[in-house]
Amino acid sequence: MSHMKRHIQLAIITITTLLTVACGFHFRSAKDWPASLDKLNVSGIENPFMGQIKNLLSTLNVKVVGKTPYQLIISNYQDSLENNQNNQSLDTTQPSLSSYNISFTAQLLKNKKVVSSHAFSSSISSINNNDANISLRPSQIQISLVKENLLQELYFWLKSTQIHSS
Repeated sequence: MSHMKRHIQLAIITITTLLTVACGFHFRSAKDWPASLDKLNVSGIENPFMGQIKNLLSTLNVKVVGKTPYQLIISNYQDSLENNQNNQSLDTTQPSLSSYNISFTAQLLKNKKVVSSHAFSSSISSINNNDANISLRPSQIQISLVKENLLQELYFWLKSTQIHSS
């Protein structure tokens, strides 16, 4: 009975997390997007997350072009999934921690001068109970939600008034 209760609790937590993270992002729209950023040069290390950034801009009807006054540079990208076993003890009955971390730095330039720069990071952690053979490692859905959360932050940073008042 306790296993069933544990699975129900885990399901409720997961659903609540999904709803909380997804909440509000559907309010984004191209009509709120600053007209000065309707064309944007995006550069950085090509990886799947950079593709997600370009897809986000595409949904906002932003043209990603080579030559434009505004340039978005993504740098210092890091993405890791770690299992941290307690190294001080070889006792496998002790819980271990799994975590997923993602971070990057974004710079917005206008005519090759830095307008704004911001470091983004997000993570999710979970505890693995080795004794009970229960693994609550971050799932692919949770990892996707962490990335989606960073895309939301990038979106709000780019459309913030402090960037466009300079």
